[in-house]
Amino acid sequence: FIRPPVATLCVGQACSMLYATDHPVSMICYEVGFQNLANFNRNFMKMKNMTPTAYRALARVELVKKEAASS
Repeated sequence: FIRPPVATLCVGQACSMLYATDHPVSMICYEVGFQNLANFNRNFMKMKNMTPTAYRALARVELVKKEAASS
């Protein structure tokens, strides 16, 4: 069981990893400290209002936009 403040930190770390790596969501889940994928997905959804996969896709679209704007 992960307490809410710790879960917040873990989800924040997961966001960074989702943005910066191609690691599978399941690997990131365990690397940031969650014991199972369902609990990770539930906490992520509560905090970010989207799934980890959707977050990764959105973050990458935003990255492409930033790169295009700076060109």
